Amino acid sequence: MLGSILHRVTGSASVAGVILVAVWLVCLAMGRETYTVFVQYASTPLGLLVWFGLSLAGFIHLTGGLRHLIWDTGASFGPKTADSLTTWTLLLGVALTVAFWAVLFATGKVTL
Repeated sequence: MLGSILHRVTGSASVAGVILVAVWLVCLAMGRETYTVFVQYASTPLGLLVWFGLSLAGFIHLTGGLRHLIWDTGASFGPKTADSLTTWTLLLGVALTVAFWAVLFATGKVTL
C-alpha cells in the first residue's frame, strides 16, 4: 500500500521537477543575467534541498517503476514478497539519491 501511494506522490513530484527544469531552460535561453539569477536561487541551501527532494522523488519513482516491471512478469505477488520488494525499492531509491549527490559534491559540481 505504501509503495503504491509513494509511486503516485513521487510521480506528481517529478512533474514539478520537469517544470523546474523547463524554467531553467527558459532562463538559459533568456541570457546570462537571467540564468545567473536562477543559478543563484537554485544553489542556495533551500534550492539544493528542493533539488535533493526532486531527485529523491525521481529515483524512488524509477525504482517503483522497476518494481512494477517485475510484477508485470507475474512474480512477487505474495503479500510478504511484495512488501519486501517495496522495501528494497525504497531503499534502493534512497541509496541512488545519496550516491548521486555524493558524486555531485565530490566532483565539485555542487557546493554549499
